[in-house]
Amino acid sequence: MIQTKKLKTGLLLIAKDISPSYALHYSLTHRLDFMSNVLSCFSDPIYLTDKNGVLIYVNKAFLTLLGTSLPNTVSQPISSFILDGTPHFEGFWQGTLYFKTPKGILPTDISQQPFETCGQTFFYGIIREINPLKHQNKYLFDKAPLPLAVIQAVTHQIKQTNDAFKNFVKTYQPDGEITNILEILSETSKETFVSKLKKMLQGLSTSEKIDITTASKFASKTFNLFVTFSSAQKDNFLIYFVDATDQKNLERQFAHGQKMQAIGQLAGGIAHDFNNLLTAIIGFCDLLLEKHPASDPTFMDILQIKGNANKAAGLVGQLLTFSKKQPAKVELINFHDAFIDISSLLNRSISPFVSLKTSMQRNLGSVKMESNQLTQIFLNLAVNAKDAMKNGEIY
Repeated sequence: MIQTKKLKTGLLLIAKDISPSYALHYSLTHRLDFMSNVLSCFSDPIYLTDKNGVLIYVNKAFLTLLGTSLPNTVSQPISSFILDGTPHFEGFWQGTLYFKTPKGILPTDISQQPFETCGQTFFYGIIREINPLKHQNKYLFDKAPLPLAVIQAVTHQIKQTNDAFKNFVKTYQPDGEITNILEILSETSKETFVSKLKKMLQGLSTSEKIDITTASKFASKTFNLFVTFSSAQKDNFLIYFVDATDQKNLERQFAHGQKMQAIGQLAGGIAHDFNNLLTAIIGFCDLLLEKHPASDPTFMDILQIKGNANKAAGLVGQLLTFSKKQPAKVELINFHDAFIDISSLLNRSISPFVSLKTSMQRNLGSVKMESNQLTQIFLNLAVNAKDAMKNGEIY
């Protein structure tokens, strides 16, 4: 190649050897002509870029896809036709990209391969449109709020998971990944899970609901698993995970409430009958006390029987109040007198482990409440204090 430059005294001729670049241009031109004739027959869009992602060649299917012309496409970076992202120009790359087309945003699968020629690196890619329905189903799978997983039917190997499933695993295994669904299950749940899947593979059912608990490293949570086949080939299972931990806790609380209600009704029935017996005992004690004066040797024995019967009646009253068989009897109670009355009971409740010493003033005031409830308060305080002490005294 010769260039000329005008000087004051004449012309300057500059000769430059362009044989290498011309050879490269000639080689690429002929190769591109050959590739253009071949690749124009392909129905899939195909492109060729340099190492920076600038388009060098596109076939007719590519132009049809984008609704553009060759002059407006070649020499442009391929990223200018993509809504978000770009292929990686570092070795083989495969992924999903969204192209801007006359039909709107189009999801595509791209396979891109590097090759070298004449000492330079180029990339060619093949674009395949994704079925919109298939893409929508994949989006719904990935973004579903429930953890989902696709597993191999026989080996139980995990083949695909959605975002919710991945987040669940990362919560308890931040640095680890699981490859088999059985890793999540507790030992007691694995046998049930496997037997249910075998039942489906034998054609005895098309779907199953399985109650499982997770392994201890996954916080021993409770899940309802809904299992179905993911395809007509029946080689994979699709599993929906529904967290039932709170539901199971509520069921246990409800069952405990029903149990306590039944115990209350039983205790109320027994207490009512026992109270009738105590009323008769107290009544007969009153009759005996009328016949036996205080000087009689049996007077104190009868008085002791009546006192114990009254205490038993008080306990029965607590049971009846607990079972809602009778309303609580509220009265004004002196703290000092009440504590003196139950001190012997407290002492028996905590001995022989600890001893009870009392130091009280008389003017402690009064409280308006049911006497048996106050007794229960003092008793609970003493027993709790005893349980909190190995050796010592309660003051």
